[in-house]
Amino acid sequence: MSNAISTSGIFFNSTSLINKNENQLQQLLNELNTGKKSSTLQGYGSAAPTILNLNKTITETQSYVDNATQVSTVLNLYDNSLTELNKDASTLQTAIGNLGANDPTSANNLKNTIQGLEVDITSVLNEQVGSNGRFLFAGSRYNTQPVVDLTTLPTPATPTPFTAVGPNALPAQPAPPAAGVPANSPLPNYDTQGQGTPPGTDPFNQAYATQTVNITDSTSVGYGVTSNDPSIQALIYALGQAKAAAGATQPQQQQFLANATSALATATQGLQALQQNNAEAQVTVNTEQTTQKTAIGNLQQQLGNLENADSSTVAAEISTVQNQLQGTFQVTSTILNLSLLSFIK
Repeated sequence: MSNAISTSGIFFNSTSLINKNENQLQQLLNELNTGKKSSTLQGYGSAAPTILNLNKTITETQSYVDNATQVSTVLNLYDNSLTELNKDASTLQTAIGNLGANDPTSANNLKNTIQGLEVDITSVLNEQVGSNGRFLFAGSRYNTQPVVDLTTLPTPATPTPFTAVGPNALPAQPAPPAAGVPANSPLPNYDTQGQGTPPGTDPFNQAYATQTVNITDSTSVGYGVTSNDPSIQALIYALGQAKAAAGATQPQQQQFLANATSALATATQGLQALQQNNAEAQVTVNTEQTTQKTAIGNLQQQLGNLENADSSTVAAEISTVQNQLQGTFQVTSTILNLSLLSFIK
């Protein structure tokens, strides 16, 4: 009787060992096929929280990289657009310098040049970006075309000094959910929302808004140019004064030209400053993006050290488990034969 119990115990232990080895073999085969030590966090034991944190950090860091990529594209577009506006300002300055007093030919040339510039500047300021067609120079009025066709603006009747309009200060916002009191800021005569009689206004300063993006947990970058920036107002004002000069006579013509030249100087200086600020934002974004990509690489390496299975090691372990299984099967087979023999006797 004791012999039967002993044999039964050995058989039970052998069966348990077979099940354990088969489970281990299946896990090793999965590691070999997937290259991962486990398909679930439960398979990593005490390393599971570390793996979870690494994956979370990689995801967060990648989101910052994606933000930087999108902003970098927009900053490149701003740079190209500001370069074009600076070129237009230079072209206008040259055309003004070529206007001769009481010279119909040079006056006609100036008119033609201005018309071409109006078309070009309208196109630049109404540039769209992205799959949703966001207007680049619209501030936070993303889906609103910011500028009317500049060729349709009336020619100034009298020379007037340049004065840029700007946003009013928004009043302090009351506690939510109450709505804030609008600022009702004035808009330039070329702004699409500034049309009509009386001219439209900007209730919440959206036409003047720039953007901010987070590129790390602790770093944000301001960027963006609106069509109502004072330097752009000065450029469009200069176009109007120069157009009026082309059709005026002395001494009024001289005053129109003086106004246009003065505004052009303001426009050029402002546009160059905007481009410099844009370039500095580009450097910040691109530098941080490179840093973040390097960080992701390091994090992925740390994660790989925990998750990735070494194929050579796994193959050796499979061989060991297979040998153990073979030995256990042989022992179990012998026990079964002995038990059967005892039963027959």
